[in-house]
Amino acid sequence: MSDKYAAYGAKLQYLDGATWTDIAGVRDISGPGFSADMIDVTSHSSASAMREKIKSLIDAGELSFDLVWDPEDMTGQRILLNRMLTVSTSAVDAYRLVFKTTNSKTWQFNAAVSKFEPSNPVEGEISASVTLTITGLPTLDL
Repeated sequence: MSDKYAAYGAKLQYLDGATWTDIAGVRDISGPGFSADMIDVTSHSSASAMREKIKSLIDAGELSFDLVWDPEDMTGQRILLNRMLTVSTSAVDAYRLVFKTTNSKTWQFNAAVSKFEPSNPVEGEISASVTLTITGLPTLDL
């Protein structure tokens, strides 16, 4: 029987030079979600009048998360907002998701910050919803 793990304790990090830096205050993390484009290759000679399809390009999708936002945080959280506001092909950075498992499995990927949306509810903390759009092939420690 395989081990079971609680998600609490997962980390989201970005590569700052040669050092992995934690992004503080991260709450729920979703993704990345992988999907593949399917190409319909049905022809008049396809067997049994059934559609035939082949898999094409794979998309690593997005990683989204909420965080308790500290507008004074000049490192981990601030880099996300700064990169969101950078309109350049160089606005792609290395990130990694560290799973809280026995061997701390990681998924590393390059991504651009494609959403940063702060929230200031009357009853609640200052927070933000963030989306990282992944580009290229992630490295999955399976």
